[in-house]
Amino acid sequence: MKKKLSIFQNYFQFSLALLFSVGFLPINLQSDLVDQQYSLNYITEDELEETIPDLSDPSEDNNQDEYEIYDFGSDLIISAINPGYNIDEEKNVGDFIELRNLTNAPLVLAGFTLRYTNSTGKTSNVFTFPEGSYMTGKHLLLRYHNSSTSDIADANYKVDIAMKAGPLALYYEDQLVDTVCWNGSKACEREFKNTVNNAPTTLVRDLQTGKFEHMLIDDFMPNFDPDSPALHLLDESEEDEMDEGLLPPPQCRGLEFSEILTYYTDDKTEQFIEVFNPTSVEINLNGCFVGYKNKTYPLAGRVGVGQYLAIYQSDLFALTKNPTNLSVLTLIDADGYILDEVAYPHGQKRLTTYAKIFDSQGNESWQITYAITPNAENVYQKFRSCEEGKVINEATGNCVKVTSLKTTINTLKNSIAAPCPAGKYRNPLTGRCKKIETTSQNLKECAEGYERNPETNRCRKVKSNTPNDGAEYAIEPTTSSDKKVFIGFGIVTIILVLGIVYVGLQFRNEIVRVTRKIRQRLNNIRKDLFACTIGRHRDKKP
Repeated sequence: MKKKLSIFQNYFQFSLALLFSVGFLPINLQSDLVDQQYSLNYITEDELEETIPDLSDPSEDNNQDEYEIYDFGSDLIISAINPGYNIDEEKNVGDFIELRNLTNAPLVLAGFTLRYTNSTGKTSNVFTFPEGSYMTGKHLLLRYHNSSTSDIADANYKVDIAMKAGPLALYYEDQLVDTVCWNGSKACEREFKNTVNNAPTTLVRDLQTGKFEHMLIDDFMPNFDPDSPALHLLDESEEDEMDEGLLPPPQCRGLEFSEILTYYTDDKTEQFIEVFNPTSVEINLNGCFVGYKNKTYPLAGRVGVGQYLAIYQSDLFALTKNPTNLSVLTLIDADGYILDEVAYPHGQKRLTTYAKIFDSQGNESWQITYAITPNAENVYQKFRSCEEGKVINEATGNCVKVTSLKTTINTLKNSIAAPCPAGKYRNPLTGRCKKIETTSQNLKECAEGYERNPETNRCRKVKSNTPNDGAEYAIEPTTSSDKKVFIGFGIVTIILVLGIVYVGLQFRNEIVRVTRKIRQRLNNIRKDLFACTIGRHRDKKP
């Protein structure tokens, strides 16, 4: 019984809430319909195609590794870290930092710095790569200078790394490139544990997901080849004595990106990357690279002084037509120096390129343009070129027939400003010149109730000067709510009827029992009354 009463109470509360919200629905709905303004936007088939993002990656068929590398946004990352353990009698066992070069070319390290923040918030420089340093391998190993294996490394650092701290951050000229922390907080990795109850671990990065995970120290060995060190630290004297084949001399300095076409019409052979030579000498591209999606691709050819060169690279790799995120292209010199970078965004369209445009003041900006100019100076064109007999409708960007265009506001203003020829007047509704009716004596008389307009000689209805015999005061519109009240009462009635039906079905057994008791009670009362009546008659004297 209590359960059923609870159901009834819940239903009653629900009905009140529904009544309150629905009761004002007609008023709000009517107000919204009066105030709402609508406009129709017609989308052409070409525009519909351009608005659908291209999620496919044409480069998947070309030069793929065994797995897809996560997009880190940098060519140099932190790949593994270990704070060092005291195992048996050895101290700082496994204390190291490993870096990873994601390109297939030598990487210039000048400007990179590793910084470490301890548990008290103090930040220290772990290692700063000096000018002239570069990395030739995939991995670069740094070890703590007091570690028992400090000699098995490319370089040493002197900052003691704790088991619960961080972050360890990689900076390039004070700009954060990569970071990892292990203080156990929600935003960081689990801290390292001592060896009493836990086996020693190393934080290792998964190149597919970009995340770190703890691995047993015996299951991960840092990469180091003593016969082929990855780190080269050079000063000016050493550069002169360096083997010429070790690191090619720079030869593409000054080269820069100029234009990119990614959204091809038929096939990927239409894609190109254009470079520009603003220097005073010819540039030989042999030995230089283009970096794309953590890979590098060699270039070839020559670019004359002040000349443009379009590189159709479909044999090497394909560019994503319309990426969902920024896609970065990097121009790399023969010695690994980054010459230029450009990130083309989502929004590429068919028959357009992404080009560097210069305004009248010489300021440059990358914009999507309908002027495709391989091997030539870039031109900004906001709208597509139309075929003969059609022009651009700037409101939609579509090509339309000339005859289908309506008179624009500017055209109308110009036409209004110009006087009409003799014998014509300007129609105020259309803005067009219309012929004035002749003023000859052959004009027909206007019908009753009409008069002739002296300006146009046309008949017009006579305006009535009869005073208004209506109400003394101005008529004020009133808003009737009878319809809304009727709708509201109708909804209330429906809710009440449904509630009564629901209660009757839910408590039908109890209602039957109560009805029977009431009926029995009424029968007993009727019998008692009847008995009393008979008794009174018997007691009555004859």
